[in-house]
Amino acid sequence: MLRTDSPFPDVLRKTSEVALRIAALDERLDDQNWRTLTVGRKELLLPLRTDRRFREGARHVARFDLTHAAIRRYVAHVLRAVGRTQDERLTVPTLVARVRRLRETLEGSVVLARIAEARRTVGAAERATTAAEVEALRALLARIAEALRKTS
Repeated sequence: MLRTDSPFPDVLRKTSEVALRIAALDERLDDQNWRTLTVGRKELLLPLRTDRRFREGARHVARFDLTHAAIRRYVAHVLRAVGRTQDERLTVPTLVARVRRLRETLEGSVVLARIAEARRTVGAAERATTAAEVEALRALLARIAEALRKTS
């Protein structure tokens, strides 16, 4: 039963749903590799959706002792191979953190000095490619800002 007075009801709901899905799979799958995985690793395999893929994924994860990041890449690869993509989960706090991290990484006189140095040492084609990527990022950030400013 979920506590309704919890400050994090969505976290409790998600945790309960994941626990139930994993418990059901633990009962259904008769696979030694699946049983040996930690709950965190099993959770990362949940997007695979079919018993066959769960078994193959568990075997792959156990065989290569994959990290969580490697499991995410593996799952994305399997889903692409079968014509599916993972839903990109993005919350506003995550977006803010990513944009802030990028801004903090790139702002400052040291970065500008290195860019000025690169302008003198890097070929015209590489400078043009870099400038095009910066412009594409600027356009994307402008679209994101515009979408956030819109009122319904």
